[in-house]
Amino acid sequence: MKHAHNPNPAMISNTVNRWLAAAALSLLSLTAWADSPVTGATLYSANCTGSGCHNTTTPLTSNASKIYNARNARAWIQSNINSNNSGMGRLSGMTAQQVADVAAYLGNTPTTLTYPSTNVGSSSATQQVTVYASLKTGYSLSGLSVTTSGDFARAGGTCATTVGTGLSCTILVNFTPTASGTRTGTLNISHNNTLTPVVIALSGTGAGAAAPAPVASISPTSLTLASTAVGNTSASQSVTVSNTGTAALTLSALTLSNTADYIISGGTCAAGGSVAAGANCTISVAFKPATTGTRTGTLGITHNAAGSPGSVSLTGAATAAPAPVASQTASLAFGSQNVGSAGTPQTATLTNTGNAALVLGTMSISSGTEFSILSGGSCANGASIAAGASCTVSVGFTPSVAGARSANLVITHNATGGQSTTSLSGTGVALTPVIGVSPTTLTFSQTVNTTSADQTVTVSNTGTAPLAISALTLGGTQASDYRISSGGTCTAGGSVAVSGSCTVRLAFAPTAIGARNANLSIAHNATGSPSTVTLNGTGTAAPQPTISLNATTKTFTSQTVGTTSAAQTVTVTNSGSAPLGFTGFTLTGTAAGDFTRGGTCATSTPLAAASTCTVTIAFAPTATGTRSATLTIASNASNGNAAVTLSGTATAAPAPAAALAPASLAFGNQTQSTTSTARNVTLTNAGTAALTISSITASAPFAISGTTCGASLAAAASCTVSVTFSPTALGAASGSVSLTSNAAGSPHSVGLSGTGVVASPVLAWNPTTSTVSFGSLTVGDPATTQTVTLLNQGPGAVTLSGFTLAGGHAADYAVSGGTCAVNGSLTQGASCFLTLAFNPGAAGSRNATLQVTSTGTNPPTLTLTGTATAPAAPVATLSASTLNFSAIPGEAASPQPLSIQNTGNAVLTVTGMQIASGSFTLDPALSNGCSALPFDLLPGQSCAMSIGWSSSADGTEAGMVEITTNASSTPAQVSIQAVRAAAITPPAPSGGSSGGCSIARGESPLDPVLWLLTLGAAGVLWLRRARRR
Repeated sequence: MKHAHNPNPAMISNTVNRWLAAAALSLLSLTAWADSPVTGATLYSANCTGSGCHNTTTPLTSNASKIYNARNARAWIQSNINSNNSGMGRLSGMTAQQVADVAAYLGNTPTTLTYPSTNVGSSSATQQVTVYASLKTGYSLSGLSVTTSGDFARAGGTCATTVGTGLSCTILVNFTPTASGTRTGTLNISHNNTLTPVVIALSGTGAGAAAPAPVASISPTSLTLASTAVGNTSASQSVTVSNTGTAALTLSALTLSNTADYIISGGTCAAGGSVAAGANCTISVAFKPATTGTRTGTLGITHNAAGSPGSVSLTGAATAAPAPVASQTASLAFGSQNVGSAGTPQTATLTNTGNAALVLGTMSISSGTEFSILSGGSCANGASIAAGASCTVSVGFTPSVAGARSANLVITHNATGGQSTTSLSGTGVALTPVIGVSPTTLTFSQTVNTTSADQTVTVSNTGTAPLAISALTLGGTQASDYRISSGGTCTAGGSVAVSGSCTVRLAFAPTAIGARNANLSIAHNATGSPSTVTLNGTGTAAPQPTISLNATTKTFTSQTVGTTSAAQTVTVTNSGSAPLGFTGFTLTGTAAGDFTRGGTCATSTPLAAASTCTVTIAFAPTATGTRSATLTIASNASNGNAAVTLSGTATAAPAPAAALAPASLAFGNQTQSTTSTARNVTLTNAGTAALTISSITASAPFAISGTTCGASLAAAASCTVSVTFSPTALGAASGSVSLTSNAAGSPHSVGLSGTGVVASPVLAWNPTTSTVSFGSLTVGDPATTQTVTLLNQGPGAVTLSGFTLAGGHAADYAVSGGTCAVNGSLTQGASCFLTLAFNPGAAGSRNATLQVTSTGTNPPTLTLTGTATAPAAPVATLSASTLNFSAIPGEAASPQPLSIQNTGNAVLTVTGMQIASGSFTLDPALSNGCSALPFDLLPGQSCAMSIGWSSSADGTEAGMVEITTNASSTPAQVSIQAVRAAAITPPAPSGGSSGGCSIARGESPLDPVLWLLTLGAAGVLWLRRARRR
């Protein structure tokens, strides 16, 4: 859209060649539109006349008016260049694209439309607005929508929803006043680029009274029909024609622009019919495409109202007609199969991947009878397979001869190609026996001159023919120590059926100690005959018993004389290979009579090899001190008798011992006629027998307030006695707790003391509290305060002596005020308050305590809690820490992008961006560029810049980009490394050109860019001089 005072990227290309932008910026130093009579004279021609000019006022007294309008601009610019009008021949080097860019730059659309006086109810002639897309390649408008308001309506034109690159469209607007006088409205043109919508003011004058007239309203103005296959008809959609006027609406024609793809399928509207005022009728349209793709059309409605004919745009997508597509299993491989036997059936699948029914013809095997179609598949001759469905064919293989066999499964159908094929393959295998022997090694261990139990070898036939066994023989140096036992099913001269097996049973009877090895040989008609089984045997000596004990000493802990300990156990093991017979169990030693024996070991019961029995010993001392003895176990063991050394300690009979703690209790000061908090005395039975308690008493003014002690206290146990102090007089008082028991030294006592004093005042928090919470505060913010009240509950006055803050974060808190004061006095019933302040020095949980001291009873310690949060701060994060440039001689290095992002949680202010060193340039003017300094970046925001290398010299160069911000780490720096390899200069041809390229021709004193700059400067100077006139 071209508009003089609403510049828009869709109207004027953002990518006008750099030489044009550079000239405009450097010469004008402001945005100037060439079609503005006030500021523009970039392309001026004294030859511009009449309607070809921007300003058609006659005479053309203003030079600024002599500018070509957008409809003629491109042709006029090229014509003036070709004919050198106003010196424009110097621009003959401009390309067609550059001329197009300048023409787009000059585009113009009126900002207002004014209509002549029109009778009320009648419609004026239409006026036209032209919408242009940029002539720059690759830039077009889309999503274009047009709305009007007031007595104005869109009455046609070529604009739809898009305008292609380099094209334009028109909007026709008419005026139908509904009342007399001045009538106004707007035309809003919305699109998908910036500065939308474009608003054009509309005005006109209504004349006379409204005559009855129809007003046609068509809804909707576009239909998108459902996607439909070629040859099919979609569901109909309706258009409603309403008469909102005051006279009958006559429909003279209903037409379709594309009758090949669309039909009028019904409705109540009819050509030649009429619609009464306030009524409506409908037109049904259906989509019946003839070819695939997007198909468009227009429904035309010709009537007698303003804006006739009306139109409805039609759009539909046509798809190809449905067809079946057959997809069949490519091949089936049956592998090896014995000749004459059937293999496992395999399944081929036929799938209809098309969108119409697949109709099957016949199914057949291409050749031979070894492959066959079996029952059980779901495919059948003449069957129909729905789109997306499939069926199966079961195929069998029974080879008749050995070797590779093949054929094809062929299914005919109505899909493209007429049939599908699955290749079939398999191998016929000749019949032969295959022997299997398991295990191939047997291991025996047996006492010399005895025979082992049988072990079994299994012979199996996994082949396809019977296995004949011709001989079973034993061989090897000790073959005579082995024998083939009866009971096996394998026999010399016998056979093993296919998939069958037989057994050979073997026994070992060694004639000497040590390794005795041999082998079993099986002769047969299969490959690898004979098969051999290795026989490994060991002859062992005759068995003997051996005795072992799990313990050879037993020690008994202290045992009271006259009592018997718990028994301790010794486990006896026969670790030999023959039964162990016991001949006696004897206790000897100086205290043999203090020990007794029991257990399961007995002289009457031999102990089998690898078995165990037990001997139990108990300690029953007859005198105090250390007591010892020895238990001897006699037997037929090959390693002789076994012995256990016994020891124990005997102690005297137990007795109780009473111990009271502490030795004394001091209750301190206690208000007269009140009872103190209970204090505990602990009674412990430090003896070895139960302590019998006869009585526990306390002397006045002390009393027993409770006890956990009963009539008896077990040895090593404890109980408590609670004692209180209730002075009836002022001054010191003393007494005792007395315990009478069966322990030596009874009675036992604890001294008691205390002092009766007058009542003292009690301080308390009002209301009662133990914690003051300050909530959350950001570090560095002003302190927050809380108030607590201190009440003197009496009796009498109290003097405050101190307020102490303690704890790991006490420095974060302060007593900042209040009416409570050190050395201040509070009478009974009076109160004061403290103001507490929280000013954290660091983030995190910050806790402390407050303790008040006084001449009375102090209030509970207050816990102070608060949470400190870190202050918000910006963080400058660059997209790179190093930029690298690389170029070859004679070429400029490509610019490098660099962006800065605020990854903190506070506003980042950028105050400086500079190249600290090197021949480098910084350009922040990108599409997401950094704005003029200083500028701010919100958290998460970023901006971009471009770094260039301006040096053309060979070699390397280093530099630095510095960006100064309000972040804690500033400036942010990016190092730059650049390298251009040294050029290799070939020798210049004699008498000829030095080669290479040049922007300007060698014979010209100036290049085209300089001509353009000169012409632009001259135009600006002329315009300024004209204004001063």
